[in-house]
Amino acid sequence: MLRSTERKPVVRSRPNRKVAFRLGLSLVLFAASLATPAFHYDDGPLRQSQSGLHVIGLGWFAALFALLGLFRGWFELVGTLTWFVNPLLLAAWIQAWRGRGDSAVICAVAGFLLSLGFLAVHRIPVPDNGTMDHIVPGVGYALWVLSTLAAIAAAHQVGRIEAAPLRTFNAE
Repeated sequence: MLRSTERKPVVRSRPNRKVAFRLGLSLVLFAASLATPAFHYDDGPLRQSQSGLHVIGLGWFAALFALLGLFRGWFELVGTLTWFVNPLLLAAWIQAWRGRGDSAVICAVAGFLLSLGFLAVHRIPVPDNGTMDHIVPGVGYALWVLSTLAAIAAAHQVGRIEAAPLRTFNAE
């Protein structure tokens, strides 16, 4: 029995195996997306590509300037919104790990829907007044989108655990 001066031990529950597996899959897919070409573009007569690591490393900069209103145009709107999939995905992972299924689902679904916006981007402006033309999503983009889908699956599993009725046993 606990006295009034004693504290109850804090018990942290870990996500079940299905949630942990789906979160791990999402993380692995995201990491793989960083190591592969996110998109390809025309650079004169050559076809170039940008790795996912390069895109995530510099994408926040473009998103910041677009939000500040320094750029105007279609890419800045769509490109800025699609970059914000990354913080949404991080929030979904954290919420799912903590067992907060509703907020994890909202973040993961919003991230997935925003990630599809990149399909509407066909030209990306670059700082030297040039552009990357004829943008075609690469393998890294597909892995990135699959990562958001795995995060949705993990968040949904957390929601199923939350909704499951508690089982009690009578000692009679």
